[in-house]
Amino acid sequence: MKLNLTHSKQLEITGYQNINLLDKGYLSATSTLIDYSCEEIIVSEAINTLQQKELYELVELLLAKLSINGTMKMTMHDMEYLCTLVNNEEAINRVLPSINGVISIDTLQRVTNAKNAKILSATISEGLLKIFITKAINETHQ
Repeated sequence: MKLNLTHSKQLEITGYQNINLLDKGYLSATSTLIDYSCEEIIVSEAINTLQQKELYELVELLLAKLSINGTMKMTMHDMEYLCTLVNNEEAINRVLPSINGVISIDTLQRVTNAKNAKILSATISEGLLKIFITKAINETHQ
């Protein structure tokens, strides 16, 4: 199964199970998926709209749904980039109201390791942090 978590009908992907993170039932819809059933998971920056507790819960849940050798691509707002916008009120007012929760790379690393997954790469582009995660069997994680 391919899973896409987004915040907009326009960003839904044909051939994927699409879950809208702005819908109240997103957590329930995700939890009903079978563990290890998702070969690919895409998570948009809408994840930052979630409250901190929900964000952590969703990340752990998604890692449980990720299949062995599956991949997960998460896109989140880069907090360091947002700090550079200190003199750009328009940009700050556009982005900040949509951010309710964040997860640090260190925390994400601990969570992925606990779920037998690992971060393959993390890159920053246009103020967005793009993280690629995979899950492999019998692999030692650092």
